[in-house]
Amino acid sequence: MIENETPTLSDVIKEAIEAKLLDLHVSMPAKIEKYDNATQKADVKPLLRKKYKLNNGTVEIPVIPNVPVQFPSADNGNAYIHFPIKSGDLGIIVCCERSIDNWLSGTGQVVNSDDPRHHSFSDAIFIPGVRPFSAALENTTEDEVIVQRNENCVQKFYDNGKIEIKGQESEINYHPDGKREFLGGDMSVTFFPNGTLTVQGATKELLTVIDSWMDHIINDGYMLTCFGATGWITYTKLLLLQDREDFQTLMNEPPGL
Repeated sequence: MIENETPTLSDVIKEAIEAKLLDLHVSMPAKIEKYDNATQKADVKPLLRKKYKLNNGTVEIPVIPNVPVQFPSADNGNAYIHFPIKSGDLGIIVCCERSIDNWLSGTGQVVNSDDPRHHSFSDAIFIPGVRPFSAALENTTEDEVIVQRNENCVQKFYDNGKIEIKGQESEINYHPDGKREFLGGDMSVTFFPNGTLTVQGATKELLTVIDSWMDHIINDGYMLTCFGATGWITYTKLLLLQDREDFQTLMNEPPGL
């Protein structure tokens, strides 16, 4: 419509509809200002300015208080994933069609929306994780599911069934064939599907203690018979020596017998 031109009925209706649509809120990017872990409520700041036709003016939308934060959950709340929400975390708000006050104060049942408002910021729900392209998640791949707390705590699920869990100083790998690897510092323990295992690394305190214990059993152990205490018979001692030799294959530098 040209300025200073007398509006037609059609123009008035069109302007009225457009003005109404400008107050109909659906969703938009937002960030956390404050979060309460106990109630899962947050004060949320919308990140798109509201624009007015008059003089092409814009205004920031104020912080929305007590917005429920949505987390994946099921089994009536017995199964869920909760994120450590922090101030500044980005996401998106979704404005419900009608007032959700009665529903939020209930137990999840069907309720009436007593307030006539609709698509209002007062009925927003915050969903964390929507990010701008400049802040895309790092270290992702096409074929892995990744659960990360920070760079020192990462869990990866691979296409082939392998599961990899990394801590700051340790790593655990579960392979599809049943092999399991436990890596910590300079020591690694690998369990194979056939029941065997290997231990490698400089941290051998436990293995050394077990080896010493086996040495005492072999050389200092005895049996009680009707004639008193006696040492192992030759065959039994040979079996024990074989067991110790097998055990020492787990150690990088097997001590002499």
